[in-house]
Amino acid sequence: AAAVAGQSGLQRHSWPTGVDLRVRMGIHTGEPQRHEDGYIGEDVHRAARIGSTANGGQIVISEATRGLITDLPGVEVRELGRHRLKDFAGDTPLYHVVAPGLIDQFPPLRSLGKPAALPSAATPLVGRSAELRAVYNQFVEQGAKLVTLTGPGGSGKTRLAVAAAAELEPQYPDGVYFVALQTVDTGERMWSAIGDALDVAGATDAPPSSRLTSQLAPRCALLVLDNVEQIPDVDVVVSSLLSAAHEVRVLAVSRRPLLLAGEHEIPVSPLALPASEDLDAVRSSPAVEMFVRHAQMVRPSFQLTQDNRGDVVALCRHLDGLPLALELAAAHSRMLSPHALLSRIDSRLGVGVTATDRPEHHRSLGAMIAWSYDLLDESEQAVFRRLGVFRASCDLDAISVVAGAGAGGMDVLDVVSRLVETSMVSVLEAADGEPRIELLQTIRMFALDRLAESDEGEEVRLRHLRWCIDVADRMTNLLRGPLHTVGLDGSAAIESDVRAALDWSLRPVGDEGRERLAAGHVLLAVMTRYWSSFGSVVEARSWQERGVAITGETDSESTMTLLNDLGRSLLRQTEVDAAVALFDRSLQMARRLGRRDFEARAHNELAMARRHRGDSEGALEADGQVAGAGATVSAAE
Repeated sequence: AAAVAGQSGLQRHSWPTGVDLRVRMGIHTGEPQRHEDGYIGEDVHRAARIGSTANGGQIVISEATRGLITDLPGVEVRELGRHRLKDFAGDTPLYHVVAPGLIDQFPPLRSLGKPAALPSAATPLVGRSAELRAVYNQFVEQGAKLVTLTGPGGSGKTRLAVAAAAELEPQYPDGVYFVALQTVDTGERMWSAIGDALDVAGATDAPPSSRLTSQLAPRCALLVLDNVEQIPDVDVVVSSLLSAAHEVRVLAVSRRPLLLAGEHEIPVSPLALPASEDLDAVRSSPAVEMFVRHAQMVRPSFQLTQDNRGDVVALCRHLDGLPLALELAAAHSRMLSPHALLSRIDSRLGVGVTATDRPEHHRSLGAMIAWSYDLLDESEQAVFRRLGVFRASCDLDAISVVAGAGAGGMDVLDVVSRLVETSMVSVLEAADGEPRIELLQTIRMFALDRLAESDEGEEVRLRHLRWCIDVADRMTNLLRGPLHTVGLDGSAAIESDVRAALDWSLRPVGDEGRERLAAGHVLLAVMTRYWSSFGSVVEARSWQERGVAITGETDSESTMTLLNDLGRSLLRQTEVDAAVALFDRSLQMARRLGRRDFEARAHNELAMARRHRGDSEGALEADGQVAGAGATVSAAE
């Protein structure tokens, strides 16, 4: 009754500066011994341990005390399970006192190494059996002292760490502790946070590091350190801790390795996507399984069917198989079908989705990626957001040309290495053994958003466009020689980047956009050589029609080239009359500009068109015009 009255008074009181004072209370009933002005004995000690398990504002009692409560109106006692207390063998049943006006909901008890002290999960772990085995093997079979789970934000590192810690709990008699560090930004605060999680007491005039290492030294415990990438001297703290406490092990969760001797890094990749759209293959995909599980949490009737499997697969691929992205998207399934979700999905996701059980930076995909982005320095941020213009993987030379300018004097390789370390980008190995850099789709969209917010978006896209021209020109030149297979592979590798560059450049512009439009014409002309040789007539025609529509009737060399190229594409699709009309336009434009070389080309195209139509006389007449124009050009030269 005294504890209930005390908590009620404390919680009603208006404390200075608006803070809430939270006091934890523990009660045990036993038979201590009198000693001077106090009591001693095992029961006093047990009462102190029970009190230390409570959270601020909570009353925790032992089974002995619970048996004596008979006449407290309105007071309830809720069972909290059996918990291990420091210095006491076996497990102790503990209970929580609930009374009107008191706080009712609390985090798990702070007991010694109980799995219940780990964050709870709403759904089973999906698609991580290999990673779980790897963590277990490193600690139990290989004797590792430090294992770090690394990967991009939203890949499920924390969820995997919690599951691994629960499996490892029997190996550590002195406890498994989860330490959330997302709000910690210095080594000193990290020491304090670990001490708070372990409920380390000691002399208040001693630094937290000394108190913690002295009390951890004799223990055999596992510490799960979550979100450590933003702490500059995290490596110093972990190294000091492991050096002082020989039986303590650390499972770190970070977007970059700690780079300590003896560290074992386990990359946590996005969930595997379906290999095909066959319904059985789709069902067996971990990414699809996670989406379906979370969709059913908000819409129990949701099922993966033959009809919606294509949209679900497309959704999972669009979200790169990132667990957090899939979970946030599935939260919209209460109202939206997979098809509707796919058409409405936002690159940052999570808008309107509440996830109050997570740290703030895990409540939306955009916030999560922004967390990592904000930890980069200015030059790293600049290179990262510029990388958003690449649609496919790229090599270091491409990054130097497009993203490396203005990197603060830093070597691009060093900047990219840092981005790889922080899991903002992925590194692949090309067939020639050289590294290639790739961004997940969700992260690339974030980079593009940041690029759009900067004042360098136009300049970076123009550099990307010129890079596309250079690579496409080199590759198409190889198509006519002994290295034609290299040219084919190289041209195919940049097609997605070429499409993005053409889409950006071939748009109506004012005077300020003439440079990018002209460069777009050059790229289109270069790619036409590739498309014309390898059967992509439909795509070539689509871009050529767009280029002609934007250029209009402007007399220029690029316009004549476009007209001739589009005419040839139409001719290959047997649209002869339309092709002849374009060649005629090119011919008249060449005459207005006095360009006899283009006049000769137009006559040549007309000759082919007329021959294609069966007009032999017209073809011969056009051939004669080609000869005449060609002679004039030769004389001029």
